[in-house]
Amino acid sequence: EITGGGTVVKPEEPGTIAEACLKWLNRPGTDLQLARARRQARAEFNWDHWAQEVQALMQDLCAAPGESPRWLRRIVACDIDNTLTGCRDSAATFAAWVAKRDAGIAYLAATGRSISEARRVLAQWSLPEPEVFITSVGSEIWRRSAPGQYERCAKFAALLDKEWDRADIEDLLRAQDLKPQPVYEQRRWKISYMGAAEEADNIRDRLYEHRLSARVVASHGRFIDVLPRAAGKANAIRFVAREFGLDLADCVACGDSGNDLDMLTRCGRAIVPSNAFDEIASLTRPGLYRSKAPHALGVLEGLEHLGMAQSAVARTMAE
Repeated sequence: EITGGGTVVKPEEPGTIAEACLKWLNRPGTDLQLARARRQARAEFNWDHWAQEVQALMQDLCAAPGESPRWLRRIVACDIDNTLTGCRDSAATFAAWVAKRDAGIAYLAATGRSISEARRVLAQWSLPEPEVFITSVGSEIWRRSAPGQYERCAKFAALLDKEWDRADIEDLLRAQDLKPQPVYEQRRWKISYMGAAEEADNIRDRLYEHRLSARVVASHGRFIDVLPRAAGKANAIRFVAREFGLDLADCVACGDSGNDLDMLTRCGRAIVPSNAFDEIASLTRPGLYRSKAPHALGVLEGLEHLGMAQSAVARTMAE
């Protein structure tokens, strides 16, 4: 029912069961739909996944008060490319919101880019740097350590190292004849290729067959990233949120592509600007706001909808 790979019927009604079986047997594209459902079930309904979820829940329940500010109420996590960038006027309006936002709202950037590339793009668009960067598709966390300087989070890195068999994964996928992304896109916890969503599905199947644990993320119709299971934007946001005494329910995710899908799905609220890629067009869930405006304008529209941006922002956008 959840994956779309079956039909729920009453077990005491043989006629209904037979009718459902015939419907599936005669439906065009059944094999492809069931294959996709199988892959989704493997990813979501397996012991590794649920063990991580239970462990995270127990850590949240047992966590001691940290040294981070307890007054923080919300975290706004924004993708950069085509979410904050794309329109200079709306980028400037977003920068003004960051400068004047409520003190209880933290702003962080969650991007597929490396830390150096993320900072370069923000500077190019005159966008403010956050206190925390989540980079390389959620495989690195960088905190501001001094003005203009960032330090990678060693605790998150150690967490990813626990189950990351990079050499074995690279050896396995070398036989797949995949085209690697440029060397500057390859990171310690991120192996990146060029390829469509179908190739990402094949990679997931190969990893599953060889019992190699990894997260495979397809985005923009042409990028594939292989990460540790504990990585990903949502997991990284949750890691940061815990340090503020918060959880994903207290976070707002803003994004436009497939590598934003996990944070758009798992954060308490989500904002999708109107220019989002088709790969997340089917995403529906409670707490999701689809903006009528594109880029940073759409992010601000969503924040106003949530009561986190003043109506003056909307008037500025309308102008």
